[in-house]
Amino acid sequence: MQKCLTDQLTTVRGQIEETQKDLDDLQAQVSKLTSARQIADMQAEIQILQNRLSDLQSTYASLLSNTQSGATNALTVIEQAELPTRPVGPNRMMIVILAAVVGMALAAIAAYGIEFLDDSVKGVEDIKRILDLPVVGEVGDFPQGKDPWSYVMEEPRSPVAHAFRVMRTNLDLLDPEVPLHSFLITSAGMSEGKSTIAANLAVVISQGDRKVICVDADFHRPMLHNAVSIDNERGFSDVFKGSMSLQDVLVPWNAGKLKLIPSGIMPANPSELLESRKMDEILEALKKMTDVVILDGPPFFLSDASALSTRVDCVVLVIRPGFTRKDAVRAMKDQILKLRLKKVVVVLNRVPRRESYYSKYYPYDYEKPAKAKA
Repeated sequence: MQKCLTDQLTTVRGQIEETQKDLDDLQAQVSKLTSARQIADMQAEIQILQNRLSDLQSTYASLLSNTQSGATNALTVIEQAELPTRPVGPNRMMIVILAAVVGMALAAIAAYGIEFLDDSVKGVEDIKRILDLPVVGEVGDFPQGKDPWSYVMEEPRSPVAHAFRVMRTNLDLLDPEVPLHSFLITSAGMSEGKSTIAANLAVVISQGDRKVICVDADFHRPMLHNAVSIDNERGFSDVFKGSMSLQDVLVPWNAGKLKLIPSGIMPANPSELLESRKMDEILEALKKMTDVVILDGPPFFLSDASALSTRVDCVVLVIRPGFTRKDAVRAMKDQILKLRLKKVVVVLNRVPRRESYYSKYYPYDYEKPAKAKA
């Protein structure tokens, strides 16, 4: 039981540190903003992180209290013990049975307490119960030390690459009669991996017979320029300003049917731009240039994401088990209903192998090349 509590403490402490870092980054950015709308969006994102941090700190305090109380003896002397007048042998069998029963009871109590305190989404069943939306993919962690932007291209037989191909197939099967041409990839908040999902989904779709353009439409925390190791000095924002065309900002990627558009310098009024008629014109132009458009958007609760979600064929919500809070998922459902979105799916990211539905049927070493017999 004590080890279980200690492991949980370590996990929650890591989540607190990660959330605090994201919060510090946002608070540093907000002081540089000038647009009232932009500041309001950033403050909304900060509030989400502050709520999450508060929840995590409460969980940590409760776990710490349980750990400390579990290590303390609360004994009361009722009467002084008398010296025995004859040798007394211990009932070893009874001691073993009692120890086993008490140990199992304490472990069950600890497990229940941890489950009660942890309000994060655990997996597919939680998604079905809260959102009632299809889960089109479950992606595990990228191997430590590997580049998440290039790993799927470099290791096409890996379990992670297989998970993205399953995701591609499931998206194609959503409506075989009406192919989907545009996707918005979004999430409840930061650190859930939406950008790596967007980038690698674009990669596996382009490995088929379709051309793909992946657009970084997250002006708040752009990431996709890292996939091609370039700066973010020009891109999507320049097309809105009219200083550059779509062709001017297209960046070849993977030497094939895949191209990328970085976000460019953050505009003063991103929400207004994404809600404008200009955005409709740009999206239509992109659809004429390629088979599939993938937008890596901002978190779902920002007004930017609301503007984009009503303009695409399908919204993909990225949720991280053990990290995304259930109350955030419930709020996402409310937002989906409010916006009247017709096609929304879920991708679970950084899923522990033992929790993955697909790993039950797809062994991780299945696609390793067989060794030749001598």
